[in-house]
Amino acid sequence: MKTFGWNGTNLTLFNMANPSYVSGSNVTNGTTKTISTAAVSNGLLLVEWSGQTPPTSMDYDGIAMTDLGVSIHSGEGKVWYCFTSSEKTSKVITATGGNGNCFLGSLYFQDCKQQAPTHTGVKAQAGAGTFTQDITTDVDNSLVVWFMLTDGGTCTAGAGMTRRWADTTVRGGAAFTSTSVVSPAALFTAATAGSDSGFYSAIMSLEPVPPAAPTGSGLF
Repeated sequence: MKTFGWNGTNLTLFNMANPSYVSGSNVTNGTTKTISTAAVSNGLLLVEWSGQTPPTSMDYDGIAMTDLGVSIHSGEGKVWYCFTSSEKTSKVITATGGNGNCFLGSLYFQDCKQQAPTHTGVKAQAGAGTFTQDITTDVDNSLVVWFMLTDGGTCTAGAGMTRRWADTTVRGGAAFTSTSVVSPAALFTAATAGSDSGFYSAIMSLEPVPPAAPTGSGLF
């Protein structure tokens, strides 16, 4: 287990866009969502895409985004990310190559280690009720992020979770984060409950940036 000895106070969630989906009907190319990002240190932008055919590429204001490599419900849900720390006002996320009804939602974080989020794969469950997925964080003061697709029902945040958005359309998405950072590093169980007929999800954790080495006199 790696420990940074960092108090976690700087890991701030920035919902720079309204945390709800921009939806499009029968979109073939150029599906877009307009958001703004702030000037922060070590920024990380996460985008959840859900729909029928996943895009072949995605970018944010000309910055190529990377497919995290999770395939929620046979590819009907995907997560993309990029690093950006610049202030960008009303810039567009563009998803190219997907089709059908599609939805885009974004989360923007600061003070994240500039690496791909750690994820533990996907999970599915048929039927309503409580749905959970586990992840063991790698380092102290990590933040857990949970992306989900539903079959059109409702979903609420379980203990220790905050819901950032939820779309009740079939194959619409939902996003949750841990209410606070997880410290020390440990097994974390994300949970939701709802009236849905099916849940499909991917869970991941974000590492904080280690603090700078101390400088000055008196060090040896």
